[in-house]
Amino acid sequence: MKKILWLLTLTFLLSCKKEFIELNPQSTASTNALYKTDKDFQDAVVGIYSTLQGIYQSFWQFGDLAGDDTEQQHSAQLEFVNINNFLTTSATPLLHTTWLDHYRLISRANIVLAEIEKADPAVVVNKNRHIGEARFLRALAYFNLVRVFGDVPMVTTPISIEEGSKLGREKVDKIYDEVIIKDLQDAENKLPVKYTGTEVGKATKGAAKSLLGKVYLTRKNFTGAASKLEEVTTMGYSLLPIYTDLFDYTKDEHHAEYIFDAEYVDGGLGLGSIFSNNFAPNLSQVINFFGLKGAGGQQGAPTAQILTLFDPNDKRKDISIARVADGLI
Repeated sequence: MKKILWLLTLTFLLSCKKEFIELNPQSTASTNALYKTDKDFQDAVVGIYSTLQGIYQSFWQFGDLAGDDTEQQHSAQLEFVNINNFLTTSATPLLHTTWLDHYRLISRANIVLAEIEKADPAVVVNKNRHIGEARFLRALAYFNLVRVFGDVPMVTTPISIEEGSKLGREKVDKIYDEVIIKDLQDAENKLPVKYTGTEVGKATKGAAKSLLGKVYLTRKNFTGAASKLEEVTTMGYSLLPIYTDLFDYTKDEHHAEYIFDAEYVDGGLGLGSIFSNNFAPNLSQVINFFGLKGAGGQQGAPTAQILTLFDPNDKRKDISIARVADGLI
């Protein structure tokens, strides 16, 4: 019986076709099967956008917390207290996660840009738009990195872990000239002026021009900044007549002031942002007045300096900063 079973097994294996035995893994996707259709690239670009959610949950700490407008008053949040007091070290988790999140975005953008070069425009009908989105997002990531870390590795093609471990840092000026500015110039030419339907919220021509203007301003190229930002003023953007409408989420968030932000599409999956909750005091008055439950960390408390900057008649103050002592909540 054993000999018969062995013979049957051997006969079965010898008679099997190669494709029957060599199966693609069910738990992972082979890149050979990806990046074929327009939908493939659209999904891949969405994957680049998704990294922004993690980046901008904490990016405020570099500017606001370390600046003069907010402070960390809750001593239990030691990391925030240290950042507030300029006691950041190489062991600060914020630096580690910021570095990883930005290079994760860059890696995904590099893969899309490398793969789309081979794509047939007749099949990938939105090829230029996908390139524009990927280059806009890569420029945004590098713009953040050089402002936080200074010289950083410049990676513009897909690389292996081993190759990445051998890379040194490039000078800030080179990254501006060879990646950030060139990416944004290409993006503004390839991106649409606006989107419709479910595409609303993605990078537009106005977003690329605005970021490029900010880049020029950061580099003290004031002539270039004025010229580029002047173009943005002709594209239909304007301030809302009522300032408080910015915080009225019963209205369309993609209004005349909107240029670009990190989008969260919940869809009932619990994937919304908790950003607003983190900045609300954990007080019953806040819950009752705003319908917003604050987090226990008491992040982003306004400083005494910023309170004095508001004119007594400034209508922005009461919606921006609510204090129990003022009877606002």
